Amino acid sequence: MVAWRTGYPFGVKPGARVPAVQPGEYTASDILGRQEADAALILASDPLANFHQQAREHLMSIPYIALDPKETPTTRHATVAFHVAAYGINVPGTVYRMDDVPIPLRPAFESPHPSDYDILRGIEKRVKQLLHVK
Repeated sequence: MVAWRTGYPFGVKPGARVPAVQPGEYTASDILGRQEADAALILASDPLANFHQQAREHLMSIPYIALDPKETPTTRHATVAFHVAAYGINVPGTVYRMDDVPIPLRPAFESPHPSDYDILRGIEKRVKQLLHVK
């Protein structure tokens, strides 16, 4: 999503009006390592297995929601964890070739779990209800 919106794959300053890219400063690992996050939403990623120690320690000290098609150290420690269907396997999705050509994927078989899109839409709907936003 970040690459699609900004043209940069990672290290994009959150909330900037124009893309401000600085790997080593604006990555999730850097922000967590500096203890600048007070909550997190993690999608199909396992930072507790991959980030440096300071980032992992801070992540474990704040509330966070994790969505993943499999159990990971990150989902096991999450304040709230959702087991979701896998894109391209259980729900339709898109992958991009190295030359940026999109390839649509059809689901191979059904899953008893919702997609991460469905979970995120539900969270958005509930937040809007709580904030009385239409």
